[in-house]
Amino acid sequence: MLDNNLFRKKITNLIKTRSRVFYLLLLDFVFAILLASYFEEFLAGEVFRIILGVFLGFIFVIIFYKHYYIRLVFLIILFFFLGIFRFVVFIDTDPNADIRILEASKHSIEARILNNPETGIKNQQFIIETYRINGQDIKKNVLVFARLYPKFSYGDFINPECELQRPEPIEDFRYDKYLEMKKINFLCYYPEINNNQKK
Repeated sequence: MLDNNLFRKKITNLIKTRSRVFYLLLLDFVFAILLASYFEEFLAGEVFRIILGVFLGFIFVIIFYKHYYIRLVFLIILFFFLGIFRFVVFIDTDPNADIRILEASKHSIEARILNNPETGIKNQQFIIETYRINGQDIKKNVLVFARLYPKFSYGDFINPECELQRPEPIEDFRYDKYLEMKKINFLCYYPEINNNQKK
């Protein structure tokens, strides 16, 4: 009996420490994102149910606010659904746009640079947001590997021409999932860039 009581006290102290509860919920949130990545195709069509899960979790947390352990259980459920929702909002839900993009071998793009370019030894890298591809109104984010010159800046409007490539895993590293979490849809290597307009 003494051992059981001691064990219960330790569990209670562990759960009732706010910082530990925070880390528990954070791990729950991250776990949900990782789990959702394995069920991407299924979750893409379940946005309503996921939002409903978030809503119900939030409601039950409020209802059982004065009941610590019940509230904690529903907080865990709430953060689990929030993690799934966080992943789902980054899933590209317009596959037809990708098909139209990939039909052409070379693409004429009108876009704006979204970040400060990172300059390396051989190239400069930056993310662009397209607003027109091959004359069609298509909004995508593209990671560009450009030559060192000319130099570009955040906010520049550019017209690159290149082949858009889907990110793929690199050995054991899920490079495609990594870029997907950053809302990057395609890669563009060493494009010909015309009509650079400074912001």
